Amino acid sequence: MTEPQQSGRKPASPWRRRGWRRWLALLVFSSVVIGLCTVFWHVVLERSWEDSFTAALIVVVTAIAGQWISALIVRRTGPTDG
Repeated sequence: MTEPQQSGRKPASPWRRRGWRRWLALLVFSSVVIGLCTVFWHVVLERSWEDSFTAALIVVVTAIAGQWISALIVRRTGPTDG
């Protein structure tokens, strides 16, 4: 009898298996923030819809980029970096 051969592929890490959920959460979060910010900018500040959407997009991109940059900084710090 011969042993079954393995394909050599390792199972996906738990982080990769949950990856689609993280992207979905990011998409939902971004959509909610864009919607709320656009409506606020249009109703309260009485701007046009184009200006409102542009401002909301800037807010969302800034928030997401800030989170990614802070995560990158934290990831690069070593154990003795205080």
